[in-house]
Amino acid sequence: CVIACDGNYSCVRKELAESDGGEHAAFSPSVTPWGFSIRCVSIMRDLDGFDVGTHYVYADIGYMCRVAATRWVLALQVDDTVPAHSFLNSTEPTESNMLKLHARISAASAAAAVPDLE
Repeated sequence: CVIACDGNYSCVRKELAESDGGEHAAFSPSVTPWGFSIRCVSIMRDLDGFDVGTHYVYADIGYMCRVAATRWVLALQVDDTVPAHSFLNSTEPTESNMLKLHARISAASAAAAVPDLE
């Protein structure tokens, strides 16, 4: 039975795991590491040359897709085993992290043929 497709840490799954009774009382979500994570960059305009119904997958970058009218997402893959990717998991907007993020988005954008995101 599919109850939610909103991630392993969703509110629905949490409530089911903590419930005191009922047929799903023994529900316990499990975590299976993928070895990578994803960081998303929103592009708030339609892009020329891209089909709105297509998910574009790029091997070492991640993917890009339209998620709403005039809103696209460039999802950058973060390989957990590559130390150079660790800044993408940082919550600190240091100058160094911002420069690295800009370079990563520029490289991903060029590879995906996305017009300048500035």
